Amino acid sequence: MSNAEEMKSLRDEWKSAIRHNLPRCCINNVISIQANITAVDAGIKPSFLFDFAFVASRDMALFLEQLYKKGLTSCVLDVISVDDHTFVAKFNELISRLQDDCTKICKRVVLIDVSKNLAAPEFVISSHSRRIIAQCLELARLAENASNSQCWTIKLSPESNASTLFGLLLGYPVVYWYSPGDTGGGNCLDMVPLCITRAFGLLDVGNSSDVVSGRAPIFSFSYPEFLRVHCEESVAKWKSNLVDIAKENKSIKIYFNEEIATLPVVAM
Repeated sequence: MSNAEEMKSLRDEWKSAIRHNLPRCCINNVISIQANITAVDAGIKPSFLFDFAFVASRDMALFLEQLYKKGLTSCVLDVISVDDHTFVAKFNELISRLQDDCTKICKRVVLIDVSKNLAAPEFVISSHSRRIIAQCLELARLAENASNSQCWTIKLSPESNASTLFGLLLGYPVVYWYSPGDTGGGNCLDMVPLCITRAFGLLDVGNSSDVVSGRAPIFSFSYPEFLRVHCEESVAKWKSNLVDIAKENKSIKIYFNEEIATLPVVAM
């Protein structure tokens, strides 16, 4: 079997697993689902927020079990439901990373305050950093205490900043923060030029000329362009780490894209 035929057979296995375990609309997102789950399995990203359709945790767990039985993943991945948002991850590794972020958050992640009362985005002050660390520890504690059977359900406290915690769970090198109470009131990113950074997972499509069809975004985040000089080092280290991990996994390659965009409204 040629490499192209092998890749087609692999794609057909993913389609079959999706068709039999997920809502019908998910079949239109085979490449994205395959690339993101492969990236989690390979350790390229800590978790994958599944937002293509609502899937009950147990149904998602059955899907992940099927992927492992078909040899499409190296282990049975876990399902973490955080306030009804479904994440696919390696649970123990994700919680270990979250706890690690608590001690290294100011070194590994750039935290930007985008609270609506600010005239412009600015770096998070130390008191907010301490609050974020406390929320990370609380999320890790909730996760460890949750019943585990491949599915974990976590309810955040009203004081938790979901946008920040989700950014940390997804492994972004730049994460937004907003003051408590701002959740329904917007932010200060509107009409601010943003540097939008995306990482794409390019699945091995062999000698197929249809290379574009084998790619999917696996990371996408932004930061204000005027803060670029302060974010570049963190983003560069993040990119280098992804490339190094991807080199050890031949099923997926990583490449990056950046653009500047100014949007009238920025949702979080």
